[in-house]
Amino acid sequence: MKKIVVTGGKGGCGKTTIAAGLAYLSENWVISDCDVDSPNLGIIAQPSFHEVHPFNGTSFKIDPEGCIKCGICREKCAFSAISEDFVIDPLMCESCGYCAAVCPVGAIYEAETQIGYWREGTSRFGAFYDAYLYPGAENSGKLVTLLREKAETYAKSTSARGVIIDGPPGVGCPVISSITGTDLAVAVAEPTVSGIHDVRRIVELTSTLRTPVGLVLNKTDISPEKEAELRAFAKDNKIVILGALPYDSSANKAQSAMKTLIEYAPESPFAVEMKAIWKRICDLLGE
Repeated sequence: MKKIVVTGGKGGCGKTTIAAGLAYLSENWVISDCDVDSPNLGIIAQPSFHEVHPFNGTSFKIDPEGCIKCGICREKCAFSAISEDFVIDPLMCESCGYCAAVCPVGAIYEAETQIGYWREGTSRFGAFYDAYLYPGAENSGKLVTLLREKAETYAKSTSARGVIIDGPPGVGCPVISSITGTDLAVAVAEPTVSGIHDVRRIVELTSTLRTPVGLVLNKTDISPEKEAELRAFAKDNKIVILGALPYDSSANKAQSAMKTLIEYAPESPFAVEMKAIWKRICDLLGE
């Protein structure tokens, strides 16, 4: 069973558009949206969920009967998360537990609380998994790991060919969780100053995690000069360029129609190149 993650150093580089295209072209693959802070692959995949599971974390609460309102917790809280009436704001609290440590009467305690959820269902691309972390909640990396485990377990049990992961942007904890242990990271980069900077960070990360990486250049015609820089960077670092996708103004129209760009404009240069990219990925993976 193979595991592919589509990743990118910044939001808006085309990561989900490309992940949706791969999902459309694949056959007997499980799809997982691991951008748990802002999952949106479902807009295109149109899943129907049959199971919704809570994701719990820890928080701190103040026992109003035990609290003597001495104010030490409010004074020591670095995040100003405790109100004047001694109630902890879950959006402000970072769950460090320092308030509980300094409370002289032990009135502050740790409690388990739901901070998100993960879902399993069926989409028009096949089995589909996604998750959502509540605003301000922590442990996004743990939620991504849990979601991947569930998707991969299902893929193994059904003899699916693998899992296609739409990963979160950046290089933080959830991105590390989405890339670790995959067979191929598909790094999406656009030819801009920030795009070049971000793809360097992604390549450093995949190198540290010892994950093979292939580069997809997106919106290439907006800057031939920056595209040349990306190609030179890939050559210098011996990175496979999986394909180069032109800017397509109908992408927004395809999204509004809840379709992949391949479906919306099947004869477009974008669609033709996406099909070639999927073939190159399958060749690299021996599929």
